[in-house]
Amino acid sequence: MTKTLNYPMLPLVRSVLAILPFITNAHSSTTENNSLRNVRLPEAASLYNFDDLRSLEGEEIDSEALFSPRSIAESPVLLAAQRHEKDLRPPTILAASFLSAVNLSQLSEKKISLRHATEARVLSIDGGGIKGLLVLELLALMEQKTGKHTTELFDMIGGTSAGALIATLLTIKDPKTGKPKFTARSLKEELMKHYPNFFVTKWGSFCGIMKEKYKVTPARNILTKLAGEALFGEAIIPTFVTAFNVSGESKYHKLSILGSYTHNDKGKTVIDAALSSMSAPVFFKPHQSSDGNIYLDGGLVANNPSLLAYCQAKEYFQHASRLVLLSMGAGSFSDHASSRKFLHTGLIDIGPELPNMFLQGQQSITQETLHYMPDVSDFRIDPILEGDKIELDDTSQKAMDHLSVTALRWWGDHPDKVDEILKRVTHV
Repeated sequence: MTKTLNYPMLPLVRSVLAILPFITNAHSSTTENNSLRNVRLPEAASLYNFDDLRSLEGEEIDSEALFSPRSIAESPVLLAAQRHEKDLRPPTILAASFLSAVNLSQLSEKKISLRHATEARVLSIDGGGIKGLLVLELLALMEQKTGKHTTELFDMIGGTSAGALIATLLTIKDPKTGKPKFTARSLKEELMKHYPNFFVTKWGSFCGIMKEKYKVTPARNILTKLAGEALFGEAIIPTFVTAFNVSGESKYHKLSILGSYTHNDKGKTVIDAALSSMSAPVFFKPHQSSDGNIYLDGGLVANNPSLLAYCQAKEYFQHASRLVLLSMGAGSFSDHASSRKFLHTGLIDIGPELPNMFLQGQQSITQETLHYMPDVSDFRIDPILEGDKIELDDTSQKAMDHLSVTALRWWGDHPDKVDEILKRVTHV
């Protein structure tokens, strides 16, 4: 009878010690790649369900990938070992990782990017409608300079509204190649091609006064072309989106975080997850998800989700002693208007400014809070957009070109900040 390994510490320690002599030779601190070719698994290995390991003999793997942030977080056994002995020696970590069925699936991939065991990198993307193209241009420049895909530069990615669209589509795996379906550049090009048909006016909406301004079907059809039937839970790296749950009575309305790594959300389609975060009031009708809940745009409560990204990463990467968090805004407009307009606060005077004031206040609180967190190195990119204001649904070529030019200008004007960010996410 095959015994089942339990996670209390005593069985864990016994199991690690039992196989440690057989696998110590598989670890090398001086070479980049290690082979399982010389690892002899004893007959006792079958007691711990190690049969699958035999299929890995001869594979060239990166030993550091065995205890990456994602590997540790997804391995109950390895996580337990990490908590028991914070300063685990590599052979011990390697031994514990062999006890994880989750890690075994990752071992079969020959190319696994290096991750640092004590530091996790997180990408947070604001909402902003069409302005998300600015974020994609900056990510494309990062991918170009590093030669790495966004999912190799970060261990987790999350977003709100347009940021959710970017996060979910960038982490889709191509079923034929097993690699990301889109680069930041190719995704930007696809969205620029489809955006003019994304916002189709609904007859009788009267500019969103009587009912939502746009039909949701064209947007859904475009998402179907891009994402197909991909499942949220198949994301290449842990991915989350924010949404505002308006199901039931108003007193129960609340912020919801949908994660590719959570039991309730992993079975959803990418389209379902994205629409849950993108259904902005006035623009689109609320989205009824496959879980039965009704969601509005996450920007109502967390247009800048970086603080939520911090919380999600701390919960997911429990072993990580430090986070590197890159928060990307979709561009802010410089307001040169006199502060005299705030001398009167009647609805006519200040009403048009209220939505933007709420967003700015929320963002200030978020960034200030992160600044005082001792265990995170946070970076914020939010280029200033000069000229006429670009509306969230402005799909004109002029607007899209302006966003690209702004991103390129910011990149060229901030070489030191770019280098610092890339150094932190690539460990070079």
